[in-house]
Formats: sequence, C-alpha cells, structure tokens
Amino acid sequence: MAPVTLYDIPSRDEQGCWSYNPWKTRLVFNYKGIDYDTEWLEYPDIASTLRSKGIPPSDENPGYHVPPIRIENRYIMDSEEIAAALEDYAPDPSLRLDAEVLSQIEALIPEIRAALLPEWMPRIQQNVLASKSKDCFERTRSEKLGMPLDQLQKEKGGEQYWQAVQPVLIELASLVNQTDGLFFLGGEENISCEMLLITIPLSYADFLLVSMFYFMGRADPKLLDRLLGYDAALKAPYDACGKYFERSNW
Repeated sequence: MAPVTLYDIPSRDEQGCWSYNPWKTRLVFNYKGIDYDTEWLEYPDIASTLRSKGIPPSDENPGYHVPPIRIENRYIMDSEEIAAALEDYAPDPSLRLDAEVLSQIEALIPEIRAALLPEWMPRIQQNVLASKSKDCFERTRSEKLGMPLDQLQKEKGGEQYWQAVQPVLIELASLVNQTDGLFFLGGEENISCEMLLITIPLSYADFLLVSMFYFMGRADPKLLDRLLGYDAALKAPYDACGKYFERSNW
C-alpha cells in the first residue's frame, strides 16, 4: 500500500479519472511526485465507504463526496485542506497556496461550471460514467434540478450560457496575460547551449484552471475546444500541464 490513497470515481473507459475535484488533487500528486494509489468508488458506494472509515460528513450536500485522501493514517475530504496537507507533506515544489491570484481563480471557476452545467452534466452521464454510477447520477441530479438531464440539456443549454461564460474566460485570460509566462505566476525563459530551458512557476491556481478544462473535455471534447479557443493564453497552460495528466487510471 502506498503512503497516500486517493479516493476517486471511475469512468467506463480505461482513462480513469475524469472529475474536476479529484483532478485538482491528482495533479498535485503527479506534480510533486508523491507516491500514491487510487481506490475507485462508484457513486452509490461513496457515502457508505467513507462512513465506514470513520470520516465525518461535511456540511455540504451531499455530505460525502470525492476526493478524500488517506495520508499519514488520517482522512481529509475538503479540497483546500487536502492541498494544504500535501504542501506540508511534500513542500517542494511549492503549490504557492499564498498567491493572491488563487482566491480569484477559486471564485471564477465555479462560475464557468455553473453557467455550463446544462452542457456538461448530461454529457457526463451519457459519455463518462459506468452503469452503476450512471443510474445514481441521473437520479440524484434530476431530483435536485427538478427535471431529467436530457430535458435539462434541451431546455437550458445553448448559446445564452456560452455568452454568460465569455466574460469569465476573458478575465481568466487577462490574469495569465498580465504575467510574462504561461501561468498565473508567470514564467522565465533562458537560452542555454542552443536549447530553450523553461523555469515554470506552476501553482495550485493553475491546477484549478486546467482541471476544469480537462473535466469539460471528458464530458465532450467539443466543450474543451470551445473553451480553449477563446484565447491562446488559456490553451497554453493546459497544453503545458499535459504530462501531469498522464497518470489518470492508477
């Protein structure tokens, strides 16, 4: 058993991790080189499994959700607490959790997810989930939204929601463009021996952004293409983080 365990939701294909919140944590593991393993939980099994490990429910609805982690014989379920714990566990390279831009990104990403919910949520159910999770996802989300997911897509999706997202994407791009590099905290380029060496100040804020993009791409590649197409400043960090998405299914 690895010293750290991530609890995640499987997809029906072999690509493994797809969800936004687990990817935020998985990218930290992959970036820091932390030795970890994954325990896969289908949606109906999340609450009972986590409860059996003595993890108290959160104040959010639902009270149990992914991605909890087991680290040093304790369990943590909140994403912000997980990031802080992993920074203490493996300080280098730093996640820059004290960066001012982080709070801005934490506010902007939910706006995109909320505005495009009629676009991505039905597609997650249709394209990503295995049958056991698919039925649970459809039932619980339909109850919460007051309509079946296919009806949500037909009645609530469309261009008006993309128009609502555009100002948020412009603001995100401006936060990258105000630096000299690929990421929210910039980047330095140096030439040595006729090779381009890049020192990249990656931060947790970048992982929030690229995790959201990856999640949208798993729902439907067309969603990802459209999001990245708004500004090259959004596509560049996503492409640069590609190697940290390589470990997704174990």
